[in-house]
Amino acid sequence: MDTPVTPSIGLFHADKQTVEALGPVVQLAKSGFFYCTQGEMSLVLGNRAFEIHRGDIYIYPPLSKTYIRMLSDDLHGTVGVADFDFVFTLANSISNTQNHLYMRENPCISLNDEQRRRIEELIELIRRRERSQGSRSTNENNRLIYKQLLSSLGKALCCEIAEAYFFNHPIQPLKQDRKDRIFQSFIFSLSQNFRTHHSVSFYAAEQCLTPRYFSTIVREKSGRNALQWIMMFIIAEAKKLLDRVGLPEDPDTRVMDIGVGKQQLVEIAKALSKDVKLLILDEPTAALNDEDSAHLLDLVRQLRDEQGVTSIIITHKLNEVAAIADNVTIIRDGSTVGVMYVTPETPLDQEELIRKMVGRPLPNLYPNHPSNTPGEEYLRVEDWTVHHPLDAERVIVDHANINVHAGEIVGLAGLMGAGRTEMAMSIFGHSYGSNISGKAFVKGKEVKMPNVQSAIDAGLAYATEDRKGNGLNLLQNIRENASLASLTKISKGGVVDDNLERKEVEQYRKDFNIKCHDIDVNVSTLSGGNQQKVLLAKWVISQPDILILDEPTRGIDVGAKYEIYEIIDKLADAGKAVIVISSELPELIGICDRIYTVSQGVVTDNVGKQGFTQEYLMRGMTKEREVAAR
Repeated sequence: MDTPVTPSIGLFHADKQTVEALGPVVQLAKSGFFYCTQGEMSLVLGNRAFEIHRGDIYIYPPLSKTYIRMLSDDLHGTVGVADFDFVFTLANSISNTQNHLYMRENPCISLNDEQRRRIEELIELIRRRERSQGSRSTNENNRLIYKQLLSSLGKALCCEIAEAYFFNHPIQPLKQDRKDRIFQSFIFSLSQNFRTHHSVSFYAAEQCLTPRYFSTIVREKSGRNALQWIMMFIIAEAKKLLDRVGLPEDPDTRVMDIGVGKQQLVEIAKALSKDVKLLILDEPTAALNDEDSAHLLDLVRQLRDEQGVTSIIITHKLNEVAAIADNVTIIRDGSTVGVMYVTPETPLDQEELIRKMVGRPLPNLYPNHPSNTPGEEYLRVEDWTVHHPLDAERVIVDHANINVHAGEIVGLAGLMGAGRTEMAMSIFGHSYGSNISGKAFVKGKEVKMPNVQSAIDAGLAYATEDRKGNGLNLLQNIRENASLASLTKISKGGVVDDNLERKEVEQYRKDFNIKCHDIDVNVSTLSGGNQQKVLLAKWVISQPDILILDEPTRGIDVGAKYEIYEIIDKLADAGKAVIVISSELPELIGICDRIYTVSQGVVTDNVGKQGFTQEYLMRGMTKEREVAAR
């Protein structure tokens, strides 16, 4: 039996500070409202201004822009965002489609005492239930009942507001001409079909009109043409989906201009845009930090509990498997080697899971590697500032100062979008950013690295987080990929010495335990862990003094991770200076000698090994920009 789903509502306390934080313009993909309990505010919708006082409710029409003109210092109230469009729904069912247009022109309600009492009681009841233990219950039946209860209370609140609106605004039937009916029919059809039909001709054909004449009518009645209305609905839906996966990006942003982690969230949002019953997620959190990963897992649980969606998650992160899986299938070398069932009474045995995954006991996730005595300072960066490549006013890295010594493993910890990768890429030959300023010193001498080749010549190497997109050429074999950064070293007279190339690559194939028949195997046929080893070999063959490793264990299994950690330890023992960027705090804590925390482009702390706790590091990773800058 399918689980019934009812609309829900989100309630948030609002004062002058929180409302100002929304920006001067508020545009909601969903319907919403602001209930004023103290103070006053002035809003502009279209070309009309509205004054909101104590006891008033302002309804945010979906897709419309509301401009905030004035807020009193003592403003307090409640903001509600509904998961269902109760304004449109009620308008269409009670009267006709012209009602929602009337509500756009008259979005304010002045409540009487009885209306205020009923609405405030429901708001308080919802808040009390949200503070209760129901959401955190370990019993799945209780969790489901709790969610349904909140949904029902949210629907009741919306109905109370709608009832108050129609009581205070008795709508008189309006005389409609043919063009009014065409426009209203278009809006109703668009709300039903915009996910699948994006052409003006589709909506024009429904009313037996030419696209040009149809769009002219729409513009005459609304000030926007038909295509603009279609795009408004699409963008609003995209915003809703991006908010759902925790990605506060402009939907118009090009995917190529955001990081791999954010691209992963876009992929998940794309999957959720369809009415799916089975969702297959292949390494969905590989590029996400702990906070975003937890958000995604909550989303998967929500889909399971509220919509009955079955999810198959392919992952190497054992803590996530333990947190969310109902049963676990272990695959090794293309064959199923075990199935483990998880219940509240029988939690997942992670040691047994690791043993089945790697085929042998693995008592520690990280090698026991004592820190080396730091040697010469190999790299120092002072006041490093980087601006966005497309928006020169936006600062991505703000006066960063870091250093790393020979034999040292230094971590960069931060949330997604903190600027860690951008900092590393900008140092490595200005391969990211614009208006880059600051000083870089290699072995005590200031160096200029305006391009990648100059960075390589200075002794730097950067192993990208996106090994398939930027790190490797998947059309070439292991030998060609591994030697790509060292062509000058293995060439004579401008011609590659095949024997020298094979000797170098074969040596590192053995040293790094790359599992393959020979080095002429196409790199695309390798597992993720072995591809990562080839990427590391590519840079180590170039004999750098400083290696920057960006997410070196992303998307690989626990056994391959351990081998990567051993390679990193060997590089440090050989006197290399290693910088590791990782979204997994336990990983940084397990392998690093020092960790820099980064928040909003600012280096907030330099933490020694004695201060390695997730709680302490997280404080540095979440500092506000103005606090961090001091």
